[in-house]
Amino acid sequence: MYDNREYSNPRKHYTLPKLTLLFSFFIWSMIPLMAHEPASDGEKATLPDDVFSSKEVYFSHIHGIGYNNDGNSILVASHAGIMLYTNRQWQVPDLPAHDYMGFAPVDEGFYSSGHPALNTDLLNPLGLVKVSNNGKEFTSLAFAGVFDFHQMAAGYYNHAIYVNNNKSHLQLKSGLNYTLDEGKTWTQSGTNRLLEWASQIAVHPTDVSTIAIATTKGLYLSKDFGSKFTRLTDDNIITAVSFSPDGQFLVYGHQTIERYWLSSRKTDSISYPDISKNDFTTYITINPMRTNEIVLVTKKKNIFVSNHWGKSWFQIAREGKGISN
Repeated sequence: MYDNREYSNPRKHYTLPKLTLLFSFFIWSMIPLMAHEPASDGEKATLPDDVFSSKEVYFSHIHGIGYNNDGNSILVASHAGIMLYTNRQWQVPDLPAHDYMGFAPVDEGFYSSGHPALNTDLLNPLGLVKVSNNGKEFTSLAFAGVFDFHQMAAGYYNHAIYVNNNKSHLQLKSGLNYTLDEGKTWTQSGTNRLLEWASQIAVHPTDVSTIAIATTKGLYLSKDFGSKFTRLTDDNIITAVSFSPDGQFLVYGHQTIERYWLSSRKTDSISYPDISKNDFTTYITINPMRTNEIVLVTKKKNIFVSNHWGKSWFQIAREGKGISN
């Protein structure tokens, strides 16, 4: 039933400098910027505490989903910056927005890439950035003005960052690369053909060497930094994958949701929300503080939450429009 063949890759090492930038949100509802100076190298740009307001939200695109570190707010990355869903209400920062791509939540915030808001003087693309303290602190780590990483993931607790890079650079080769020190040094896992089929990457929360890749040819797992992969499922389409916060299982799917237990290698199914036949899952994540709570996003920009591990679902966005309850 499963293909247990292994796929091998070479590795290479290289280093790069660290920069620092300014964080901002929401282009079309921009208010005048609070007085600030762009952060200089090695510094964090910090914003005032009161930057959120409750508003109607619309998503033209959704680039990722996660939770803040206390598990009380859902973060959605979009063309218009980060939107928050908390206490059954959507909140929007009253600041200009970055177009975040490669959204990778961790216990101290998130790593990302993408493009800066039009009203800033930040280099485009953003390269690799780190955002923390609910968006109040924004740091550029690497490749500002060089790379826009669309396929990127990070370990929730270990902060190992993996990127699937489709072009070569003096400091970052094409293919799968990872960094264990927030972009100071990088290792190339290789240019495995699996990456041509990849739709998403997931990194184990504590084991920096273990990653999973969702592809059009099934779900694959590597326990050696992506040098070799083993297929875990049949040769079918997988569009979303995530590790559980405790690292015990993978949750993944396309038009279903499955769990793969790493220790027993067993699989079980989770009840799927009622969506149209031409819709499918694009992102899925689990609350790090309440692990029976799961959130998924679909291609048609529907967002569903289950507080009972899929036994029932409620919808918080319908075809790109946020629903506040």
